[in-house]
Amino acid sequence: MGTQTALIFGAMPCRSWGHLDALRAEKPLVICADGGVHCAAAAGFAPDCYVGDGDSGGTAVAGAENILLRPEKDESDLQAAYTMARAHGCTRLYLTACTGGRLDHALANLQLLVSRPSCSTPIIA
Repeated sequence: MGTQTALIFGAMPCRSWGHLDALRAEKPLVICADGGVHCAAAAGFAPDCYVGDGDSGGTAVAGAENILLRPEKDESDLQAAYTMARAHGCTRLYLTACTGGRLDHALANLQLLVSRPSCSTPIIA
């Protein structure tokens, strides 16, 4: 089994998406955490999966795997996207558009990076 790459979009807009150009050839599994659907579209990626509760402006995507979350939950939408990537067997995760904006979201997303030190799946942000 080879390396399956996941590209996980958060909901923070970016001025340029050129940092993702090298990933296009890998054809990553594109997972959008809530409003990340808008960022994926702006970057020219079609979502394979959507996971979220809609509080960041995201909605289910036709033709994609959709997991609709309740607003009252114990994990962030990005954490749910991470779990989805692992469930799909992804062994390398790229996170983009995950900091800035709401401080509570940015802190939760940074916590995700440091809370997985023993995980064998590299997370690249």
